[in-house]
Amino acid sequence: MHPILANPARLRLYLISWVPMEVLLTWGAYGSGVMTLPETLSFILPLLTLYSLFCLSSWYLCNIMPLSRTAPGKLVVNHFAAASAMGAFWVLLAVAWAWALSRFFPAFDTRIERFYPLFYVAGVLLYLLTVALHYLLSSVESSQQAQTLARESQLKALKMQVNPHFLFNSLNSISALAVADGKRAREMCIKLSDFLRTTLQLGDRESIPLQEERALCLNYLEVERVRFGSRLTIEQSIDEACGQCHVPSLIVQPLVENAMKHGISGISDSGIVRIEARCGKGILVIRVSNAYDPEYQPRKGSGIGLVNVRQRLHARYGDQGKLEVARETSNTGFPLFRAEIRMPCGDTPANLADSH
Repeated sequence: MHPILANPARLRLYLISWVPMEVLLTWGAYGSGVMTLPETLSFILPLLTLYSLFCLSSWYLCNIMPLSRTAPGKLVVNHFAAASAMGAFWVLLAVAWAWALSRFFPAFDTRIERFYPLFYVAGVLLYLLTVALHYLLSSVESSQQAQTLARESQLKALKMQVNPHFLFNSLNSISALAVADGKRAREMCIKLSDFLRTTLQLGDRESIPLQEERALCLNYLEVERVRFGSRLTIEQSIDEACGQCHVPSLIVQPLVENAMKHGISGISDSGIVRIEARCGKGILVIRVSNAYDPEYQPRKGSGIGLVNVRQRLHARYGDQGKLEVARETSNTGFPLFRAEIRMPCGDTPANLADSH
């Protein structure tokens, strides 16, 4: 599809860009004293507007001969040949239009004959300018496509890191549980299998509604509940309006996993994982907080959990996607770790340190 004709805003800008040339030709023709102002306007404006549309045909030749893959000599010969043909064509249009106007303005066609060489030169130059414009648009679009592809590749690479990350941690949990309680280890394997099946179904989706991401996190916590039993308490506070906000798939799950690995695992008594979400003014805020023991030192892992989340948010949303973490104290005096995501919320999908 033609890049200008396919975009009404671009077409308007393109036609507006011809206004200076219309003013210049009108001023030159009227200043010659050969034509009155009504004659000049009646002749120049329709003719130049029509020619501006004909010049859009240069895009097809530019498309056939891209700058990066066409020899310079071939470019020059072909475009100058096309420009010469279009210049001659515009002169023929001028002759025909002058003849039509001579019915309203006496001897108009004979009075403007001396302007035809000027029209030819102007027609050639204007056509070549549209050639340059089309090559510029092509270059800009190619650059945008390259940036989009690079961003999509980055998002896919980051997303591919998520599944091995939580799978490794879950298998470690099953391994530890199998020594103490084989029955619970088997139950955890079944729940983990269901959880992985769900994540595979979401693997090809760039984004999902928050309510689906929430369900995925709860599935993960059910896997961990087999291991921790009554030590794990899950709390939720999700604004109903946030349910349909789209989020990158598997963007909240690493926060929940981080809460388990660095928080609940190090607490001998019961611990709470709380998931909250609120939205307003087009911004979605998701918060995962958990109790933790400041003296607990978890086993070192790959260190990609929260870093991955931050990179995915930045790659997708730029400065509008942020991850913030903080250590706080609860109302009851227990230390809390908070991880908070901020991102745009829309009806459709529109990207620290990861340890305590």
